[in-house]
Amino acid sequence: MKITRHEDREPPQNVSFEVWNPITDSYEPMASLDDGLRRQSELAEKVRMMWVQQDPARSFLNDAPDPSDDDHTEWAEFRVSAQANRVYETRNFDQPG
Repeated sequence: MKITRHEDREPPQNVSFEVWNPITDSYEPMASLDDGLRRQSELAEKVRMMWVQQDPARSFLNDAPDPSDDDHTEWAEFRVSAQANRVYETRNFDQPG
C-alpha cells in the first residue's frame, strides 16, 4: 500500500492511499487506511493461494514500480510478500531501497 502526502491539499485530503494489485498490474485508490489494509490483505491471500496451488498465473504477477527519482513527493509503502510465509516491510521517499 502506498501512502502519499500531498502538499497542495488541506487535511484530511492531504494523504491518499493506493494498493498495488499485482494481478492487474495497477494501483487501486482507497478511501481510507482501513480500506487499504483490508484490500491489501485480500490481495495477499489471493496471491498466497496462487503460490500454494502452484497456479501458473503467478508468473504474471508484477511488483509495484519503483518511484521516479525526480518526484519529490513524500510517500511511504507498507509491503507484503504473499508467498507461503508472509513477510512485511516498509520503504519511503527517504529510503526507497
